Amino acid sequence: MNPGITPITPPLRALRGEGPPRRARGKRRATTLLELLLVLAIIGLITAGAVRAFVAGIDVERRLRESSDEGSRLAATRLELRSLISRAYLSTTPGDPGTYLVGSTADGAGGGLLGAPADELTFTAVGLRMPASALDSTDDFETQNERFGPQGGLVEIALSTIPFDAPDGVTGLFLREQRPADGDPTQGGRQRLLDDNVETIAFEFFDGIDWQSQWDTRTQGAPRLPSAVRVTLTMRERDEPVILIVPLPNSDVTPEDPVAIGGGP
Repeated sequence: MNPGITPITPPLRALRGEGPPRRARGKRRATTLLELLLVLAIIGLITAGAVRAFVAGIDVERRLRESSDEGSRLAATRLELRSLISRAYLSTTPGDPGTYLVGSTADGAGGGLLGAPADELTFTAVGLRMPASALDSTDDFETQNERFGPQGGLVEIALSTIPFDAPDGVTGLFLREQRPADGDPTQGGRQRLLDDNVETIAFEFFDGIDWQSQWDTRTQGAPRLPSAVRVTLTMRERDEPVILIVPLPNSDVTPEDPVAIGGGP
């Protein structure tokens, strides 16, 4: 035998004619009813949690959508109020009764520094944009003029939560427009619902020194617009009031040249 070669000895099992060793097999055990119930319970808990999370996600999405819609409506209302009130106008002709700004309470209460703020505001305005419905209308000129009134020129605007031309049960902030203004701030024109989410509205008027709760240019010796109007809105399902201060570009009232307390000259 060659000393450099190591002989290969066949395994003893091969010499005996036996096959490869078999691995030890564990005993098979059947699944018990208790284990099956435990698995079903775990699956039920996971399913219930998934359903609850899905429902919660839908609810959150709904609330976010409602909040977004409410925010958009409020933003549109603020923009509309600012656009309307900022265009308040008084004629420069002495003694002209055709233009005015009247802020008062519907029941006649209030007045003075400690009185209730006005909840109605009626004023004449110029430079208002045409309503979208008028721009989209395909009616002839006479029909549009009858429906929307003459566009441009002097317009009477009234803001309040008191409906006079709305279906029963409809509440909110109403806008009344009369084109052209007729010199009577108590009636006329068409009213539409501006925002049904408004519960109350209050107006205050800056006389150059302080905020006044009432204003009526018809009783002033020299009619003058306030330098700004403060609007306070209370909204449904909203805890905090919404406050909007609108400067009046057509006013000549300043801290150096204020209006006397009570809206006098």
